[in-house]
Amino acid sequence: ARAVSSMSDVAREKGNAAYVDEEYKTAISHYSQAIAANPEDADAFSKRAAAHLQLKQYTEAVSDATVSVKLQATPKAYVRKGQAAFALGEFEAAKGAFTKALEIVDDKVIRRWARKCDAELALEAMPPAPAPTATPPVVTNPMAPPPAVAPASNAMTSDPSKIRNDWYQTQSDVIINVLAKNVPSERVSVEFSESEVDVTIKLEGGSDYVHSFTLFHKIKPAESTYTV
Repeated sequence: ARAVSSMSDVAREKGNAAYVDEEYKTAISHYSQAIAANPEDADAFSKRAAAHLQLKQYTEAVSDATVSVKLQATPKAYVRKGQAAFALGEFEAAKGAFTKALEIVDDKVIRRWARKCDAELALEAMPPAPAPTATPPVVTNPMAPPPAVAPASNAMTSDPSKIRNDWYQTQSDVIINVLAKNVPSERVSVEFSESEVDVTIKLEGGSDYVHSFTLFHKIKPAESTYTV
């Protein structure tokens, strides 16, 4: 048993080294060898899930992370399962995985992922827009005075699907625009990390707009700002 464990450990360490070097296919091969030597190596399953995530092999990542948490429930394995399920559009399963992770450790990044699931589930629960109906032609009287123009609404955006965004990246800056009507600054939260910007807007009616922008190049969070 000790020799088998040693073989699994050696293969897993080789997988870790390949993963650090971003050689994810090689890492998967080594983690597979570790699992073959010890089918109860929860860490090897979890790390193989991470490598599958990097290669966008989300179904395989969910499978490996699921086995890992059955062998040993760790927050990392639950997070990897949640991220893979989220990428597959399985938001209920993703939320369940992040919730399990939060039961083990309270972490703001995991809480952010859980909020992203809530936002996606809220969008899914929204009724579809009604089909347009035919309207009779309007006969106008050229002698009649022009109709009064209704003033622009000052109501705050309440529908997450109506919020638009665009962004672009130059050699020195990243500029992100989130277009939402009449949102006060106290309802807006922006979190910066080196490779991601997370925007949360608390909308009327209790729902949240949550969007993560994954950046092509690293930024300096301490020097990043936003305005509303």
